[in-house]
Amino acid sequence: MNLKDKLGAAENRLPLPALARTLGMSICERPGPCLSPFREERKPSFSWRYNQDGRARWKDFGTGEGGDSAAFLGKALGLDNADAITRYLELAGISKDRDDLPLKPLPVLPALSRKEPLEPIKLPNLPEDLHPGTIGEIAELRKLRDWDLSIEFLHEVSSLGYLRFGRWQGQRAWFLIDAAKRFFEARRMDGLNWYSGAKSDSRGTKFLLGAERINSESLVLLVEGAPDFLACSIYKHLGHKQSTCFAENAVPVAMLGAGVRLKEQDLERFKGARVIIFPHLDSAGRNARDNWKAQLVKAGARVADICLQNYVYKGGKDLADTIDPSPSMDLLWRIEARNTQLKDSSK
Repeated sequence: MNLKDKLGAAENRLPLPALARTLGMSICERPGPCLSPFREERKPSFSWRYNQDGRARWKDFGTGEGGDSAAFLGKALGLDNADAITRYLELAGISKDRDDLPLKPLPVLPALSRKEPLEPIKLPNLPEDLHPGTIGEIAELRKLRDWDLSIEFLHEVSSLGYLRFGRWQGQRAWFLIDAAKRFFEARRMDGLNWYSGAKSDSRGTKFLLGAERINSESLVLLVEGAPDFLACSIYKHLGHKQSTCFAENAVPVAMLGAGVRLKEQDLERFKGARVIIFPHLDSAGRNARDNWKAQLVKAGARVADICLQNYVYKGGKDLADTIDPSPSMDLLWRIEARNTQLKDSSK
């Protein structure tokens, strides 16, 4: 078997999306454009496809780089072409003649079980006027979201320090902030986009927002983005008012981006916990659901998800779009049913 045949066999065993997951990265499962796994971005600048020979090829339009699966591994780990090929064949379990491809000392492959960060965490600069928010500001946020809710529905998310207000880039904004202040997301109070054209501006290393409150008895409500985190907290409060069982130990948590993978520091908290994922109704949301579910199951969690198709208003796609202008009682009881199913699955 020549080298070309070996690489073809390796791709059958370890295709490009699976290779990315092995490296702790994420790309779209099907050929096409997606967010680059090599950097944080809001608009896709990465794409992959199948070549005429049946093997995957990728292209990073941000840097002009590209190649096959071995080249992807080489870029991720900083290897030259020969070492990248050697390492890729090893990962795929393909036998090889050492006389043809002599082994060389290679860097240790980054693993999902790695417990220390790869580099020191740099805390983002927070606005100097950051504050919990007045009754008027919280009411303004409710109006911005078109939510017909009393302030008490947002009391927990504010009292725990996640919801804050201040000025950002010269504009009044509302913020969701990690308890350890490792990252935040800012959105304008006038509802307009930032100067970059994006709805939100995220700064810092993206960990799981709210993860510090998870334990083995928790029901984790996992969502994507700042509005969904607020919506999730609203459903928890409504659950308390309706005396649902799930609300007693529900923990709303959020990833600020569909392309972000759960970090090992967060995954360790999920062992034994029940998790319900609320994916967005688009391809990015479905990919995020599948990636997070695989990580969580491996971490020892019991995982389910809820499709929001029957609960969002027309044109909506996420949990925040189910509040129109009040939370959906049908969805509340669907969460309760999912919680019961997850409990029963452990018996």
